[in-house]
Amino acid sequence: MKGFLVKGLVALMMALGVSACDEWLDVEDMEQPISTLTQDVNFTAEKVICKRFDNIYADFHRQDNFFLEITATREDGQQDVMILDLLLPDGKATPEGEYKVGYTGNYIALSKMDLYDPGSGMMYMGGSYYGTAKEGYITDYYGFLTEGKVIISSLEGEYFVTVDAMSEEHKIYVYYHGPLEIILPK
Repeated sequence: MKGFLVKGLVALMMALGVSACDEWLDVEDMEQPISTLTQDVNFTAEKVICKRFDNIYADFHRQDNFFLEITATREDGQQDVMILDLLLPDGKATPEGEYKVGYTGNYIALSKMDLYDPGSGMMYMGGSYYGTAKEGYITDYYGFLTEGKVIISSLEGEYFVTVDAMSEEHKIYVYYHGPLEIILPK
């Protein structure tokens, strides 16, 4: 009887097709949208945290990575936050350069990337994006950069960071002028 039941289930699965299983299991689409922005973004930042990493992306193994968190606090306590995930030629000690938003070139401001961590088995979203933060956590209001550029320059120890980009149909403009301490990997 057990063998008959198994054969019957196998035949039923073959008749329905494998794709029908997803409907039975109510599988959710894990794809996150590129943007939830409803308006353009324009702010002058007060603070930048800059971390430097060496060759952390397998797909970009000959490029170093700078990760910038650029913030400004609003009157209501919320923060405007610009996260920049930047790739540049291997061996650069500082992040100066003109970065194109996307996935190709020598100076890249990475657009949205889904990253797999083999150590934990988890998937993460990475890339450059704008978000609002409350009490130190990014809220649901965000927009990954889809096109544009990021320019970082320095003069006499002061840094200038300009983000002139888009997140789908909304403009994102961020400006920062001031010190930039680079945190090196341990």
